[in-house]
Amino acid sequence: MSYMTLFPEGQCHMLALGMLSDAPLTTFLNGHTGIGEIQFCLDNDLPGKKAAAHLMEKYYCMGYEVEDFHLPGLYKDINEWLVAIKSGIKDFTEKNVPVKTGRFAR
Repeated sequence: MSYMTLFPEGQCHMLALGMLSDAPLTTFLNGHTGIGEIQFCLDNDLPGKKAAAHLMEKYYCMGYEVEDFHLPGLYKDINEWLVAIKSGIKDFTEKNVPVKTGRFAR
């Protein structure tokens, strides 16, 4: 929900993973065979970064275009970033928009 608050335009499917398990994603993709791109937005801590790298490789090998969404600064997750923006700690300007890196494409 925090992601949708920050970026309301152009999002079509969003899914919350069960902790770092990709079981919800696997189930979703099995029912939506037309999806070809996946963007991961996991926590900005070591377990989240490791899981994102693992999942990107896994789904890339399955034929998906994958992308890792990096948060700016040292925010733990997108909700922490949203709270900071709303409380005025950090202005939401173009320079604060996360960069998308780690893209794999076929």
